[in-house]
Amino acid sequence: MNVKMKSYFNPEQVMILSPAFMNYVHLNWLGRKGQYPSTGFLTLIFSIYMCDEVSVFGFGADSKGMWNHYFGEVHLSLRKKTGNHPGPVEAEKINELFKRKKINLYRGW
Repeated sequence: MNVKMKSYFNPEQVMILSPAFMNYVHLNWLGRKGQYPSTGFLTLIFSIYMCDEVSVFGFGADSKGMWNHYFGEVHLSLRKKTGNHPGPVEAEKINELFKRKKINLYRGW
């Protein structure tokens, strides 16, 4: 039986990351810290590999170490801060990329 699937997106505008790439980022960029990288960090690393220049706006932890999302408040305890993601390690790598002039970083706070 042929089942016709309806697409709710333009396939030319969708890209799926390979689990192998996600594992590569977790191992080589984050030293296997945390359970897995955040989607923001995965996107940043992917962008570095794909683009000549990367500018990041409003990304990263605030002065209290909290990683807020553009779509609303996330209520995590101050102890946990980033859930299953290695937030402090990601922040350190992002700052290192900025200091080495590999990315342009415009913080939101």
